[in-house]
Amino acid sequence: MNDDNRHAFLLAAYDNTSHYFRFPFENFSSASSSNEFRVMIDHDGKQNIFSSQTVIVDAEPKDEDDATERLKLNLTLTSHVPLPDLSWIAPGTMGPLSWIPILQCYHHVLSMRHDIHGSIKIGDDEQKNVSGVGYTEKDWGSSFPSAWIWGQTNQWMNATSASLFFSFASVPWYFGLELPGFLIVFEYNHQFYRFNTYILSIIHDFSVNNSKKHISFTVYDILFQYKLVVTIDLTNVNDALLLYGPRHGRMEKFVKEFLSDSILFDVQLSQLIYTNTNDRLVQKSDLESIVFEARAQRVDVGA
Repeated sequence: MNDDNRHAFLLAAYDNTSHYFRFPFENFSSASSSNEFRVMIDHDGKQNIFSSQTVIVDAEPKDEDDATERLKLNLTLTSHVPLPDLSWIAPGTMGPLSWIPILQCYHHVLSMRHDIHGSIKIGDDEQKNVSGVGYTEKDWGSSFPSAWIWGQTNQWMNATSASLFFSFASVPWYFGLELPGFLIVFEYNHQFYRFNTYILSIIHDFSVNNSKKHISFTVYDILFQYKLVVTIDLTNVNDALLLYGPRHGRMEKFVKEFLSDSILFDVQLSQLIYTNTNDRLVQKSDLESIVFEARAQRVDVGA
C-alpha cells in the first residue's frame, strides 16, 4: 500500500451491509508462534484484539470511515479444527505454492471450524449473548487475484460435523504471467480431503451461470481416489454486498460477497472405485461409495 494511504482497519459485514473502520497504521501490532496468532489495534484507549482464542472489538465510526454503527464484540473461540500441513515442503492451504516468491496474494485457512461464545452489541441495540460456529482464514500480499470465486461453509441442515472451503483464482505473477489454480479442502469428522492443483486434482463440469445465479463443479482427487460435487444456488439471495480489498496499492470497495442462510449449497463426497478391466477411474454412480451428502444452511460465497 502507498505510504500516503497506509492505515490499519477493521471490516465488519452483517445485514447485507459492510462497515469499514480506519485506524493509524502505527496503532497496529501483531505476533505469531507455532500455535498462536494475535493481531491488535489500539486506539483512544480501546483495544481491538484478534487471536485464535479471542475476538475483542470496540470500534466507533469516525468521519473518514465508511461505517455507520458502533460495533462491540467480546467472543471466545474454542474447539478449533485446524488444517494440518501435508509436509514441511507442502505447508498450509497452498502447499508448495506458498514457496513461490512475490505472488500477488497468498491464502491460508487457520481454522476450518470452531465454537463461538460471547456477546455482541451493534449501534444502540441492547447487548446480546451469542453462540455459533466460526471459521478463520488469512490473506496477505499486495492485491487480490485478478479473478476468483471463493466459498466456505461449516453448518449443515442435519447438524453434521463437516467443513468445506474452496477457492478458484488466477494470480498475476512476473512478465505478465497468470497462475491459475484451485484450493479445495473438505473436512468430515476431522478427516481432511484435499482437492488442489498441486496434487494434480482434476476439475470437471465447472459452471458459473450469472443470470440464474448458479455455480457448480465436480473435482477428482486422482491420488486418493475421491470425488467432490458442489452445487450452489443463489436464486433467493439479495445482491452481493461490497467489501474493501487491496487493489493497486489502495484499499478499494470492489469485493463482492454473499453471506446468507438462503443460499442452497449441496455437497457430495464419494470414494471412487477402480474397475478390474482397465486402469482408469470410472465416474458412474454404481462404482462410487458415498462418504458424505448434505445441504449447508449458512454459506459465505465471494467473487
